[in-house]
Amino acid sequence: MRRLPEFVDEALWVTTEHGGPEKRYYLLRDSPHTFTGRMYAFDAEANQGFCISKHEIVTMSREAAYFVAGFLAGNQPTPPVDAEGDPLPEGDPEQQRWRRSATLFAETGVWAPGRVCEQCGSQMLPSCLRVAAQAERQDQRNVNARIGHGERRDRDDEHVDR
Repeated sequence: MRRLPEFVDEALWVTTEHGGPEKRYYLLRDSPHTFTGRMYAFDAEANQGFCISKHEIVTMSREAAYFVAGFLAGNQPTPPVDAEGDPLPEGDPEQQRWRRSATLFAETGVWAPGRVCEQCGSQMLPSCLRVAAQAERQDQRNVNARIGHGERRDRDDEHVDR
């Protein structure tokens, strides 16, 4: 294997279904500032950066698991507030919906608000994996790797709905 660039921490490795169990990608200590919960990763073989969400990770090092948990905790969207800017009471439906979404966000790394189910027309939780596919395809098309190692792949991965 080739030597990793200095900006890559070899302890922060992950594998994905896309790359298979033997191919390691490395999480980078930076935010791509695209969609909430998206992380930067680096493909050392292709010398290329790309964005990844937690739900795309199959296995990871212990260090990467702590990194991902901390990254998502720091990226968690703020809870809803009332007109005065105070948190909504726990019994409020909007607060309960946010809590369900925030819990699922910690599991998936997905937060794409404003999506509506194409079949029934109801608003989907922003952390639902079904909404991730569209957001991630757009992300891969629009954002060049800020680390200066070429263009990102345009992946059209399939995602499993929870």
